[in-house]
Amino acid sequence: MVEIASITALIQKSRTVIKYLKDVQDAPKERNELMRELRHMEIHLSTVKIITSLSTAGDPWLMILQQLNDPFKELSGLLAGIEKDLKVTSLWWKRVAPRLQWSFAEERAQEDLRKVEDIGSLVMDVVGQHEALAFSLNVQQKLCDLEGKVDAIRDVAMSRQRDKKAEVAAWLSPLDYSSIQRGKLKQHVAGTGQWFLEALQFTSWLDGTAKSSTLWCPGDPGTGKTVLASVVVAHLCERTEFSKEYIPVLRVFRDYQTSDAKTVPDIIRSLLKQLIYTQNELSSTLESMHTRSLKGAMDPSLGELMEVLSLHLEGYPYVYIIFDAFDEFVDNQKELVSALKSFGNRVRLLVTSRNKPAIQRLFQEDEELPIRADDGDIRKLVMSRLRDNDRLRIFVRDCDALRQNILAMVVEKAQGMFLLADAHLSLFAHSEDRGDLIEKLQKLPEAIASTYAHLLERAEHQTETEKTLAYKIFGLVAFSQRPLTIPELQYALAVQVGTKKLNRHKILDFDLISSACVGLVVVDGEEYVRFAHPTFREYILSQQAGKFAGIHEHITRLCLTYMSFDVFRSPNVLLSDISAKYPFLKYASNHWAVHARKCARGSVEEEILTFLETRTQIALSFEQPPDSEPEIPRTLAWFAAHHGLVHVMQILLDRGVDPQHENTLCVAAHAGQISVVKLLLSRDDVDMNQANKVTCLRHYQNGIEVKDAHPTFCTPLVAAASNGHERTVKMLLKSRRMASLNFLPPDGPTALSAAVLGNHVGVVKLLLRQPGIDTSIRILDETPLMLAKRMGRDDVVKMFLERGDGDEWSVVYLGSRFADYLFSPIFTNL
Repeated sequence: MVEIASITALIQKSRTVIKYLKDVQDAPKERNELMRELRHMEIHLSTVKIITSLSTAGDPWLMILQQLNDPFKELSGLLAGIEKDLKVTSLWWKRVAPRLQWSFAEERAQEDLRKVEDIGSLVMDVVGQHEALAFSLNVQQKLCDLEGKVDAIRDVAMSRQRDKKAEVAAWLSPLDYSSIQRGKLKQHVAGTGQWFLEALQFTSWLDGTAKSSTLWCPGDPGTGKTVLASVVVAHLCERTEFSKEYIPVLRVFRDYQTSDAKTVPDIIRSLLKQLIYTQNELSSTLESMHTRSLKGAMDPSLGELMEVLSLHLEGYPYVYIIFDAFDEFVDNQKELVSALKSFGNRVRLLVTSRNKPAIQRLFQEDEELPIRADDGDIRKLVMSRLRDNDRLRIFVRDCDALRQNILAMVVEKAQGMFLLADAHLSLFAHSEDRGDLIEKLQKLPEAIASTYAHLLERAEHQTETEKTLAYKIFGLVAFSQRPLTIPELQYALAVQVGTKKLNRHKILDFDLISSACVGLVVVDGEEYVRFAHPTFREYILSQQAGKFAGIHEHITRLCLTYMSFDVFRSPNVLLSDISAKYPFLKYASNHWAVHARKCARGSVEEEILTFLETRTQIALSFEQPPDSEPEIPRTLAWFAAHHGLVHVMQILLDRGVDPQHENTLCVAAHAGQISVVKLLLSRDDVDMNQANKVTCLRHYQNGIEVKDAHPTFCTPLVAAASNGHERTVKMLLKSRRMASLNFLPPDGPTALSAAVLGNHVGVVKLLLRQPGIDTSIRILDETPLMLAKRMGRDDVVKMFLERGDGDEWSVVYLGSRFADYLFSPIFTNL
């Protein structure tokens, strides 16, 4: 094996031989050639030594070096032989040299020279291999570095793309229907609902052979529509996962007390949000729309959103949309159905709802598959509860007759309702003993309301303390404006009305809360507190006049007390920072006025005024009034007008507040608070046509509609029209004092143009019906018709054309859409 020591020895031998060769006198040319080759050999050997000394274990060079093992042995022997022949004493050499000068060298010189040259060539070749290896490794390293940089760049690009997608998704919609759907799916009892998945109507809709791409699935309350819809989503996701071509499954699940999706554009935005997460890239149109919004542009219209959704649908042959609880969407059901169906066969739409005539008319041309609770499915539910509930399992253990009796009786009394069957089983689960269960079984109520009344009686049979706590919880959970989190409920229950400090010893453990509610309140997704039976809330709401009378007064006082704690008075305290320590603060600040509006006259007005006089900043800190602007002071009258506190407003007016000076009518009209608008219109000291300074308008900057960041002058009609409050607009138009129908603010639109800008179709229709409406007034040289065309408001454009509006300039301005209208019946009105 070649080692550094052996290489060093060869170098030393080469030098010794070279030294001896120098002393040879009158040597022939072979001596000079041999010396030259040995000097080259010395250089090569030194190079090999250096490379070897720098190598580490496992270095590829050490494997290459072994090629020189035999050549180095041969070289060592050759040098030893030459050294032996030349090694003589100087005296002897000087004496015999002239006579023996090259007699021995002539016979072997050529052979020794050839061997040295051959070995030298081998050494050079090996050194060359090292250089090639080093170059290769260097190239590989550079390629690896480059590949790493490319990967890093790709990772950064993908990270930015993910961040961008998340940013756009958050802008599109705050809704997360997937989490709601997953929560509902957890309630599914294995094996139930199979009849639906095997029904001909469903399978033909699924594979696209049905007469319509829309499947309407009506059902009575309690038949399991939402759980079944969640099962359909899971079934479709599993089916598409193993198909050759990925098909997105979009969903809309209406959760009680969740009111984020109030309009048709809200629904379209939520669908678009889901769709972009199934795709690698965002369309340039959507990115541009988002960028414009960041720069202050108005929210996109329904037409613009539909156009972008259509672009993102192009990557798939079709998509599934599962829309649950359609009847709970109250904005504009006809417009929503029309929008979803406008995509034709590219969207396979499944809708669940209660069976209402108005909804039936919307889907009368589509396939229908009624949802019912199959008796077999109810049996599976009962068997599941008897198996999984600890108390029920003990009651029926070793008593098969009781098990069968429960099974038969619950199925019979359920009347095709999962909800009723589950409520009956909940009633049984809280029996004191087996005898109590049998007694309840014999008196089993047939109506859901009666069952809920029995469930509520369980809470009343507790101690007075537990009963009081249970009713407080039921009231908060049922009448809150959105689901409460566990901490929010705990802190709300700890409030002592009228105090200035939170007593943290009053904060209850959730186990105590759950126990007091005898199983009727549960935690959904480990965050929100809800009723175990969704329609139990409807039952509680129906009891407002009786067992829950004064509930809104109670919640209003809780909110006012909470916001009045001394800890919030310090000017150095940022409420947004401290809210984590006071979880109920955000709910109280956002929703106190909603509860206050529902209070009886003469109940909480003075408490509200006292709070507002001392805590105005707290009341503002978490609410989000439209286009909030500090240049307009938030007075008591502003709060009353903005929040629709009509009884508080009456007190302020009685105290001499000048409604005209406070801009109350404009503020109320902008917020759509029709009760306050009605009150103010009844007064002679309110001029409904006067333009007041208020931050409510939409206007242009550089040709782009932007949200006004500064107060401007507008009339109540313009304020109401800009926000699409139809009832308020109608009330203003009916007033005999209306004289500002065509008012044009100095830096904003008319009421008609404002309605067109916001795509408030109902308001546009109301205004166009008004005698004397002027459709030719321009803002930035655009009439309302031109504005509607430019913004893609096709339905609004049709209204103008059907009315007969338009001049030569307008017709030319219609551009590419003109041909569409030219051949339509409505063009004859021009």
